[in-house]
Amino acid sequence: MTPTAAGASGGRTALVVAAGGAVGALLRWQLAGVMNGLVVGACPATASCVATQPAFPWGTLLVNVVGALLLGWVAGRQVDPMRRAFLGTGVLGAFTTFSAFAVEAVLVGRRSPLEGIAYVGVTLGVGLAAARLGQRASRPRPGAPS
Repeated sequence: MTPTAAGASGGRTALVVAAGGAVGALLRWQLAGVMNGLVVGACPATASCVATQPAFPWGTLLVNVVGALLLGWVAGRQVDPMRRAFLGTGVLGAFTTFSAFAVEAVLVGRRSPLEGIAYVGVTLGVGLAAARLGQRASRPRPGAPS
C-alpha cells in the first residue's frame, strides 16, 4: 500500500499516512501495555528478558493478530485510496509490529526454545487465520444492503 500519485496528491497521502501512523503507534502502545499489565508472572531480570515485560509477549501477539484481522478487513473492502492509506498503511501499519515480534521471539527462544517456536508458530498461524477472517468478514452478505 504505497502512494501511486506524485506531487501534491503524494504529499497529501504522506500526511494521511503519518497521521494514521501516529494513531496506530499510540493504540499499540496502549493495548500492549494494558495486556502486559494483566499478565501474571513478570519476566525475571536477565540478559534475555526485560524486567518490565511479561515472560511471554502477549501484548505483541494481541496487537499483531488484531491488526491482521483489521487489515484483512480493509484489504477486502472497496475503500477509497486516502482512507486505505490512513487505515491500512498508517494506523494498522504502525499498530502491528514485526520488529517487536522478531526481538521478542529471540528473547523467548533464549529462555525456552520450545516457547520461542510456539510463539512464532502461534503468531503466524493465528495471524494468517485472522487476516483471512477479516477478508471474509468484509464481503457483503447475501441480501444485506450495500
